[in-house]
Amino acid sequence: MYKPLKIDYKLPEELEDTINSYIHDANFGCGYYDDVYQEEIKVILNWCQRENDRGHQILTAEQITELREYYQYGGIRKVSESNG
Repeated sequence: MYKPLKIDYKLPEELEDTINSYIHDANFGCGYYDDVYQEEIKVILNWCQRENDRGHQILTAEQITELREYYQYGGIRKVSESNG
């Protein structure tokens, strides 16, 4: 079973919803839409790099890199395969 990345920070609602849909499809769907979810996650993470209205990034560069590695670049598949 595919699981979300364990993190200790809050995600924007749109990103969290997309990740949940991606995981649900990977676990219970056909899995044909990986590239669609990965592209959507990429777009949302690009948006997260912008500053919010208080002058702070929505997510840090390190957080974005961690999320990209796991969801956009296939880390979710590698982790699931290694957990058998």
